Amino acid sequence: TEKEVYFEVVSKNYLSELQAFECKAKIDRLIIDHERRCYTLLDVKSTSSLLEHFPLSVEKYKYYRQLSFYLQACHQIVPPAYTLEGAYLLAVETIGYYRSRLFKLDKSYLSKGEKNWRTLLKRISYHQATNNWIHPWEELYNKGVYLIKMSGHINPDYPTIKSVNMTHFI
Repeated sequence: TEKEVYFEVVSKNYLSELQAFECKAKIDRLIIDHERRCYTLLDVKSTSSLLEHFPLSVEKYKYYRQLSFYLQACHQIVPPAYTLEGAYLLAVETIGYYRSRLFKLDKSYLSKGEKNWRTLLKRISYHQATNNWIHPWEELYNKGVYLIKMSGHINPDYPTIKSVNMTHFI
């Protein structure tokens, strides 16, 4: 069964000021090894694609962001001296032979995920502060102009909106 964890994250808001955000995570499985003083995070994902294509789903659905966010929630449960043994996604096919496969996310993927969810918190702080839930902050910072530019997506035919350099807000 899932474990709901309520926790607070202190992160920069859209004005680059520190702000506390109330958060919730639903963790599928957290294994704490008290003898070895370590822990393992596991999230289960179903897929209608072949398992060989699951790494593409990790990118498309940003599962690395979710797992990184869950690790932040784990800090509320796991003693601070414990180390992370691994963060895993257990993918289960919903077609064919219903195979399953375990995928471990490396630290660079988890760092990318943290940067991603912290940027989303900045976006949320903008909408909370302005009470503007219709228009994105790029509209304010780019005076209503959106630049469509090709980027290094998995599918090179998919254009992305690149408007504001988000690292400026980090």
